[in-house]
Amino acid sequence: MLESEIEASIISNPEILEEGVELVGNQYPTSVGYIDILCRDKNGNFVVVEL
Repeated sequence: MLESEIEASIISNPEILEEGVELVGNQYPTSVGYIDILCRDKNGNFVVVEL
């Protein structure tokens, strides 16, 4: 599987990471670069996915 395919799969269904995870954004800009995928878990904690 290509990185782009994995990213698309997670974006379309973030709960494949963990139940209750919601997508915040992809290619999310920060002061030091981009986060591939940014989510929040059911407790409100950020989940950072770097591919």
